[in-house]
Amino acid sequence: MKKALLITTTLGLTLFLSLTVANAQTPQEIAKTARVSTVSLTMDNSSYGSSYGSGFFVTPDQIATSYHVIEGASSGHVSPVLQKEEYPIVGITAIDVENDLVILKVLGAQGRPLSIGDSGTVKILDTIYVVGNPNEIEGTVTTSVISNRIGKNIS
Repeated sequence: MKKALLITTTLGLTLFLSLTVANAQTPQEIAKTARVSTVSLTMDNSSYGSSYGSGFFVTPDQIATSYHVIEGASSGHVSPVLQKEEYPIVGITAIDVENDLVILKVLGAQGRPLSIGDSGTVKILDTIYVVGNPNEIEGTVTTSVISNRIGKNIS
């Protein structure tokens, strides 16, 4: 059976890291690997104050997150999970509003990117581990299973 790591921001954005039995890791090893690559985002919006979200490194100085996390913000920064360092967001590298996805450029960060797997290989009832920062609780890890895939005909 495959296991998958699901990195999630506050809503829509997901990343699957598929693990086969041959290279399976323990849940603790998966959490440790994912936490190193996960960040907290703090966005400043003059109308609403600060908003928060989660993201992960896709390159040493670029973060993937959900577009709605940054929408309307005038500035922001990222902090690696469970660390005090802050790196300013200096631009947008890529954006896909329809899929609620954005890639942000951050200044001075040298994060560890996650390996991105093929979410098309994940099957219903595969185990997943979800890493994020719900309600500003950093580095939360939850386990679940894939229960359905919208628009995909999978077994």
